[in-house]
Amino acid sequence: MRIGSISLRSMFLKFVVLAVVDIFAIQLALVLGTRISVFLGIGIAIFTILVNIAFLDDRLYAWRWVSPAMAGMFLLVVYPIGYTVSVAFTNQGDGHMLSKEQVLDQWKNDPNDYFAPPDSITYKTYVFSRQTDNPQPADFRFWLVDPNGKTFVGSATEQGLHEVASTDTTYGERDAKNIPKALGEFVQVPPQKFSTRLQGLAIVDPPDQIRLTKMLLLEQVFESQRLRQRFIYDAATNTVTDAQTGKLFRRNAGNLFRRVATKLHR
Repeated sequence: MRIGSISLRSMFLKFVVLAVVDIFAIQLALVLGTRISVFLGIGIAIFTILVNIAFLDDRLYAWRWVSPAMAGMFLLVVYPIGYTVSVAFTNQGDGHMLSKEQVLDQWKNDPNDYFAPPDSITYKTYVFSRQTDNPQPADFRFWLVDPNGKTFVGSATEQGLHEVASTDTTYGERDAKNIPKALGEFVQVPPQKFSTRLQGLAIVDPPDQIRLTKMLLLEQVFESQRLRQRFIYDAATNTVTDAQTGKLFRRNAGNLFRRVATKLHR
């Protein structure tokens, strides 16, 4: 009677342990199968079934000791090799490249996705800053003068340029170059004072960017250039046009945006 009691207790503990393992394995198979690879999820499920058989059938007692090593070999050796081979022959697959939304967002925010067309406008840009020792982008304002003498006020944190008429006296006293001494709380500063921080800073004027490109020490001014967005997405036709080359990218097996982004950032 005691032997039977021990056997029942052992059997009960075995089922409890297997149940816990199975619950964990099912969750793992679902998560990894959904997020990484369906084949990985299927492999985990099959291996779990084999482990259950080995632990429930006493004739397969020896396999109980082999199964942990087989699990490690599958996860650390077999699957990585198989996944690497799969990726090598499907490098345009959806599972490991950017989605359409991610690529469109990347084009809007990546400074490398803008270019200077032949008719690009170059501005003389005067720098104004709040009186602080450690100014951030929001602490700067810019007075831009285009080749025709038109003047604008811009910011690195607010979109768009505000044109200032030649008769506008809102900004108060101006110097000999007709540049205001201050823009409200923003005071004109020598460009070299914050040259490192300002170099490459962009003023967003949709759909373009105006980027500070270089400092002109003799004139005490920055030079900035209007840049155009390179890739233009047309939602109506679901196509992308490279504005720099004129090339049109059409949808091809779901990889249009991924192929454009990959080509751009190689």
